Amino acid sequence: MIFTFLPKALLTEPPIIKKFQFEENVKEGDFVSVVCIVKSGTQPITFMWFKDGQEFRSSSKDASIENSPVTSALILNSVTSESDGNYTCKAKNSYGSDQHSSALKVKGKNMVFFSM
Repeated sequence: MIFTFLPKALLTEPPIIKKFQFEENVKEGDFVSVVCIVKSGTQPITFMWFKDGQEFRSSSKDASIENSPVTSALILNSVTSESDGNYTCKAKNSYGSDQHSSALKVKGKNMVFFSM
């Protein structure tokens, strides 16, 4: 019986994402980030982010996406109630894809009104 072992670099694996979640108790005005990490998979790997099922693009100063070969960081600056939603990271290579979602809940600022 002959066994052939392929080096890990020659394997053809779809990406597998490590589960992530947003922190709790996020308030309006907070800075929030979450990192999508691929724990295995053949490179190159591309990343896409979605918010509530729609592709999320970091086209403003209020959000950015920073990618490396195996990670993608979603950074939200000064969140508002409109930042609430379900965010999904999708990692894809030539052999398949994987995705993971996490909900962001933003608490409104507490306002106190005094009447005289």
